[in-house]
Amino acid sequence: MFFTDVINALTSRKFANTFFSQCKFGVHLALLVLYCFAIEDTWTQVLTKTGLCQRTVSEWLKYCRQLVTAVVLENEEDIAVGGEGTIVQIDESKFGKRKKTKNGRGHRVEGAWVFGGVEVGAGNWDNNKYFCVVVENRSAATLLPLIERYVTSGLMFLSDKMFLTVLV
Repeated sequence: MFFTDVINALTSRKFANTFFSQCKFGVHLALLVLYCFAIEDTWTQVLTKTGLCQRTVSEWLKYCRQLVTAVVLENEEDIAVGGEGTIVQIDESKFGKRKKTKNGRGHRVEGAWVFGGVEVGAGNWDNNKYFCVVVENRSAATLLPLIERYVTSGLMFLSDKMFLTVLV
């Protein structure tokens, strides 16, 4: 009886103009997909837990990633990581797709360089501040202005297993 009441409440018209308004499979399953995304379940685990079809799970997980990206991009201007006595870990990575070769390994043919930083040891990872920016290249001329923009001066950096001190 209790679960039936909960499901009926979740599928009612109370959610008509909300995030769940386009949900055709019930708000309770949408909440389960969101929960699975939040606890970083794999795609297969989400399929198993929800019983939804592959396409639906893929679309909803894609939507969750888009929401997270939108929040990060919306707040990127206000981000300043670090502070006195704080270590900021910085790194760059290239994201792209591989072109398959005969041996199956492949090589990268296109992609984007991403530079970012995160506070280390500031407590729970959920509370650490971070920044992430797409860059044209990894040159000092490109990265140093970004460090000056996003990172509070007078702290330690950890980059590729080396400590660097930024002058105030």
